[in-house]
Formats: sequence, structure tokens, C-alpha cells
Amino acid sequence: ELVTNIKTPGRRRGGAGNTSGEADMSNRVADQQKVAVDEDMQYAVFVSYVEIYNNYTYDLLDQPKMDIVTGRQKLASKILREDSYRNMYVHGVTEVEVKSPEEALEAFYRGQKQRSVSATILNLQSSRSHSIFNIRIVAAPLDPLGEDILSDTSALMVGQLALVDLAGSERTNRTGNTGQ
Repeated sequence: ELVTNIKTPGRRRGGAGNTSGEADMSNRVADQQKVAVDEDMQYAVFVSYVEIYNNYTYDLLDQPKMDIVTGRQKLASKILREDSYRNMYVHGVTEVEVKSPEEALEAFYRGQKQRSVSATILNLQSSRSHSIFNIRIVAAPLDPLGEDILSDTSALMVGQLALVDLAGSERTNRTGNTGQ
């Protein structure tokens, strides 16, 4: 599936949202340094964003569904699985292909809006969960003419960076928390 997504760069999994005007990026400094890449490879970058809250795992880039009990929009919990190499992953998580740092930030901010937060005495939007923002880079070799991607999955190279935010550990008497 990764090879298919690299071959069709316009195709995205999970859709794309627009958070223009909502995220303050005024303090962001763009790194102008360029990284040398192998021209005999095709590259693609995918991001995903999950939250672990009350022992349930949620896909923050997924579209919320209507809860028939409460009548409110709610994310469905996802299942943790183990692959053949004994690596844990979230089954069915939305991976969005991004073409620029701005698109990756857009996905991040879209997921941030779905996080479980609550006000405390110390913080108006204190996170109540752990979250993991994954950035996966896939490199696939091109044929000798440099026109098509080789379908040999053993030649794929995958790198992943997981940015983890652990829920706060403030003392409850300082925050005024009441069990949420």
C-alpha cells in the first residue's frame, strides 16, 4: 500500500483539513538547510496522531462519529496490535501523506483540537491524555530509467520519528483536579 501511495502523490488517506488562521505560527522559524537525497529513490512522508486516554486509544486524525447514547460527536477507540517483528501499532490509524512542513503542522493542529483537555487551576487547557505524533518517511527505489518505482517491498526503507506528549503529573492539590 505504501508503494501505491508513493506512485500516486495526489492521493491521501484520511482526507485533509484546513486550520488556516487558527494556529499561531508567528514564532516559527523555518530551517533553510537542505538535505541531500538519493535521486534514485522516491520519497513520501506520512503523519499520524493518536491519543491514549483512560486506557483507550483514539485516532486524532479520524472523523468523529455520532454517539447514539449521548447524541454528541465522539472518536471511536482503536485496537493496539503487534506485528511480526513484535512492534506495537494502532490498527486502522489514519495516515496522512504530507508534502510540506506546513501540511504536517496542519494535520498536527487538526489532531490537537480532538485531544481530551480540561481546565485546572494552573492551566486552562490541561491535557488529560498521552499523545503520539508519528512522522514516517518511506523511500522506494526507482527503476534504472528513473521513471517507475520498483515494486520490491524488500527494497523499501522506512524511518519513523515518534513525538510523545505524556499527560501532566501535577499534584492534585495544586491543580484542583476532581477525577477527570
